[in-house]
Amino acid sequence: MAPFPVNAPGSAVDSFKEHFTSLWTQLDGKSEWKGNGLVTGWCANPAMAVGSLCCSCCVAGLVTQKHGGNFVISCCCAAFCPCHACSHRFPERKAAARNIGLTQDDCNTYVASRTCGPCAMVQELKTMGVSSPGQAAPPGQEKM
Repeated sequence: MAPFPVNAPGSAVDSFKEHFTSLWTQLDGKSEWKGNGLVTGWCANPAMAVGSLCCSCCVAGLVTQKHGGNFVISCCCAAFCPCHACSHRFPERKAAARNIGLTQDDCNTYVASRTCGPCAMVQELKTMGVSSPGQAAPPGQEKM
C-alpha cells in the first residue's frame, strides 16, 4: 500500500489536476478569444492546422494582410528573418487581442506567439472571420 492515498480528495493528484486545468485554460484562452482556443481551436480546424504547419510564412503573411500590412514582406520576413517573431508577430498578436477587446499583458502575448506560432496565427485569423484557407484572399485580390 502506498504511504499516501493518491486518489483521496485533496491528494497530490487532485492538486496537480486542478493546477494543470488552470494553466491549460489560461494558455488556451478559449473563453477570451471568442471561443477560439490557442490549441483547441487549431486542432478543431484540420485544413487551417495543416496549412499553418506546412506554410507558416504564408499564414503569417495572411495575418499581416488582415491587419492592413503587406503580405509579401511579412511572408518573406517570416521565412528568412530570425527576428520576425518579435518585430511582426508580437505586435500583430497584441493588435488582434485589442480588436476583440482583450487586454493581454506582454508576457502572455509573447508566450502565446512563441509557444505555438501556427496555433496563434490560426487563432488570430479565426477571430478575424477566416475559418478556412480558401476564405483568405490572395494578395491584390482583397474585396474592397
